Amino acid sequence: MKNKEILTEDEIREIKEMARDARRQFGIAQDASIGAELPQLIEEKGIYICEYPFQSKEESHFDGTITWFKTDEGEMTFIGLNSLIPYDKQIFTLAHEWYHYITHTGKAYTSDAKEDSRTETKADRFAAELLLPADELRRRAEKEFTSGSVDNAGIQRKLRFIARLHGEWWMPYHAIVTRLYEEGLIGNCYDELMKIDGQDEAGEYARIFRTMDPEMSELLLKRTNRISISPSAMEVIVKNYEDGIIEIEEFAKLLALFGKTPFDFGFEEGIPDIDWEDFFAGGDEDEG
Repeated sequence: MKNKEILTEDEIREIKEMARDARRQFGIAQDASIGAELPQLIEEKGIYICEYPFQSKEESHFDGTITWFKTDEGEMTFIGLNSLIPYDKQIFTLAHEWYHYITHTGKAYTSDAKEDSRTETKADRFAAELLLPADELRRRAEKEFTSGSVDNAGIQRKLRFIARLHGEWWMPYHAIVTRLYEEGLIGNCYDELMKIDGQDEAGEYARIFRTMDPEMSELLLKRTNRISISPSAMEVIVKNYEDGIIEIEEFAKLLALFGKTPFDFGFEEGIPDIDWEDFFAGGDEDEG
């Protein structure tokens, strides 16, 4: 696992309850997949999702981040998604960022210059709980394997089981493996499964996933490369700059998230250069 922090039992119980509560607020049953609906559900809560294919530097990586600012009418919040990552990782990133939003944690809400690894571990665990609740995961494992033990099954059977979870619950391969491990459903085979590249289109796992569910594998493993934001959100951003609520630097950064510049809207004065490494420093590097 990328994040090395070990959460306490109390922290895990709290995160699970938060995820259950989030599902209730979204109107999604605990035994139903939320992945396909999550982008729309978040936008219905008044959060704008911006998609842009951000090319990371070799020494850094960006999956998503939250940007927010206050206006005369309240607070505007944007979740920026890197559409160069596979779509399943985009869904996991949305769930991860939702934790930061509802808890007001992370760089978007604090002045800390350094990422808090414990907070990031909590956000990953919340995302996993939101997308695939522990009770449902355990029920599926116990139905598929004797006494819920996955370790003793052959590698192909494990991969087929993960592929079914992948297609139904919209969780990335490594996030599912981590999910099985943190719920005590696998142990000895964890390292073996984590070594498999779930995104390698020529690899064994992707081949099995495509064979079992061609439509879902095409959707979830695809790097969408989208540039998008709702027209209403764009108009709000432009009006807030015109009204002096946000400065030119913030205006330019927000527009750049989805491939636009102030010049595109007829503004020519004082367009700044953007330090992308600094702007995206609060982004999250990987799923669970």
